[in-house]
Amino acid sequence: MHMNTISGLVLDNGEPVYTQEYIQSLRNADKKRPDALKIIAQRGGQERMLAIDADIKIVGGSRGGPLEEDTLVLTERGEIKIKDVKENDVVYDFRHEKSFVMKNVFFGELPCYRITLDNGLVYESSFDHIWPVFIDDADHYLHFLTTIDLFVSKSSFHFIDINLKEIHVKSIEFIGKRKCYCLAVSSTRAVFALHGGIMTHNSKSFSSLMEVLKDIKNPDFHATILRNEKDDLQSLVTDSYKLFSQFGTYNKSQNDMTWNFNNGGWLKFSYYAGAYQDFKTRFQGRQYAYVCIDEGTQCPYKKFKYLLTNNRNAAHIRNRFWITCNPDPESWVRKFIDWWVDEDGYIIPERDGVIRYCFMDGDTPDSIYWGDTREEVYEQCKGIIDKLWKDSYEELGYTKLEMFIKSATFIRADVSENIKLISTDASYIANLAQQDEEQRMRDLEANWNWKAAGDDMIKFEDMEEFFDNAEQVGDGVDRASADIAFTGGDNFVMWHWKGYHIVGLQVLRLDSKTLVSCIQAKLSEWGVEEQNFTYDLQGIGQYLKGFFPLAVPFNNQAAPVAMSRQEEDGVRYLYKDLKSQCAWLIYKAIKERRISIDSALLERKYSGDGFKNLALRQILQKERKMLRRDENSDDRGFKLLPKSKAKRYVGHSPDFFESLLYRMIFSLTKTKNKKIKGLWMLSR
Repeated sequence: MHMNTISGLVLDNGEPVYTQEYIQSLRNADKKRPDALKIIAQRGGQERMLAIDADIKIVGGSRGGPLEEDTLVLTERGEIKIKDVKENDVVYDFRHEKSFVMKNVFFGELPCYRITLDNGLVYESSFDHIWPVFIDDADHYLHFLTTIDLFVSKSSFHFIDINLKEIHVKSIEFIGKRKCYCLAVSSTRAVFALHGGIMTHNSKSFSSLMEVLKDIKNPDFHATILRNEKDDLQSLVTDSYKLFSQFGTYNKSQNDMTWNFNNGGWLKFSYYAGAYQDFKTRFQGRQYAYVCIDEGTQCPYKKFKYLLTNNRNAAHIRNRFWITCNPDPESWVRKFIDWWVDEDGYIIPERDGVIRYCFMDGDTPDSIYWGDTREEVYEQCKGIIDKLWKDSYEELGYTKLEMFIKSATFIRADVSENIKLISTDASYIANLAQQDEEQRMRDLEANWNWKAAGDDMIKFEDMEEFFDNAEQVGDGVDRASADIAFTGGDNFVMWHWKGYHIVGLQVLRLDSKTLVSCIQAKLSEWGVEEQNFTYDLQGIGQYLKGFFPLAVPFNNQAAPVAMSRQEEDGVRYLYKDLKSQCAWLIYKAIKERRISIDSALLERKYSGDGFKNLALRQILQKERKMLRRDENSDDRGFKLLPKSKAKRYVGHSPDFFESLLYRMIFSLTKTKNKKIKGLWMLSR
């Protein structure tokens, strides 16, 4: 049977468009004999991402899946638990070929499944972890399927070991939440071997990199791909070698992470963390035909809009702007894609990939003018556009609609694209009922509307403004606030304040005796007098009382503080306790931009129980979620969500943010002759 290779359609540059039949034959051939030099988009989401033409393209779905923390990985050092695998460890690809680990990422606790093979091997992974398998009663090609795909499918599967031997899947069962890790490896097939030689996949996608291939031979093509921080770029850089090695050379300098292509074009990896002014300075005057923000929900809207001004070129190359992301109902992206989302938070199938048009006025997504056509948008905001228009633009061949109105679309590209099918499976629904709402609605089903009870009081944008805020020195008094912890799971966290400006941070895990000595030394170094030091009195904080008699112990459960006896009766109806009162006060201070932080501190990295090597900026963005109203309390005043429940939303103990709110006790007290006034209620 003759196969039609050419569809008869052509691209703008005159190149022919191949038929879907021909492209699928290439995919099938690649499955039989993989060729690293053949780059073929996967059918489905990846193909649609690359094919749909829009100025702004947002690609979102559920996150890729890791493995349970005790899963054994086959390395050159022997079998090692995945949580203990280090960067540069040697692992094994198909046929015992060596590759190395670029990054080991901790994902927190996720709903997991136990997969049992008929030879007795057992593996535990998250629902969306990808496995290379052969499917019975189908073409004998290698398929990459998620755990959920395996769970709901009626077909039989064979896992593949390091010698390409096939081992049958006996059973798959839901086991609840487990701590999970994911490796990024250098293998061209992105696979590595586990205990027993079973092959698994690191589930790294590089669709945003593939977009570069469209113009990689154009000498005037300039592009940039950004993640939050430089360290976050490693997996993208590694994947880029698979695509670009035949087209150019990579500059490995940390200060200039750039692919220089043979014909003269280039791609630069960059980051969007840091103060807005610093960000603006780095990108001022830059021109990129292609811009991609990876994990765009973490990038402030203000920075996104500024990057739009860089999405331009003078070489007649089609400008495009990509944003990749996972669902976040509180991000600006959720507002931006509202038309594509149904009332339940799911992407509307009929609107998935549909192009709309917009004019982005103002500094928030709420001020965007939307329409199904450019003409419809223009009618809404022609007063604004007409003032911006110049006759010289027409002489250059532009129209008002083309110049000022952008096309935009949202494309759902989940790891598992059969959520609707999965949701109809009765056994799966039963398993979902065992998961908490956050995992069920947001991570698993890619739901854009999920919000926990007691919505976040402090939003992502609030924190970004706090990070960029001008110094709020106030009275200029040096103070310190600390959350106490010794050796164990939690961190000792102590902030140095100058007025309402944060200038220092100390994070430790020490025994009690050494910690006391360290606190004393640090207070002296910072110039903080003892009466200007507050610490959490609960639990092990009691140990500090004898060493810091002049300090202000923070009793979480104490009554709220009134500034006068006349306020005593009333204040008890405003706040449940002292901690709730101070939580409310720091919420107001952040909202009203009355506190600030030294920007250099934000890039420091810390580890703790549940996270590893995270920048302070990221830690605080996560821990802001602790500030929630306890909806289960009575109506008598504001009550902060208990710490035990807050951990659910944060993913770990919110020690950094909690020690921040302790500082607010000094706004309720006054210092006079080194004695604290106004604490008459705290001892009750």
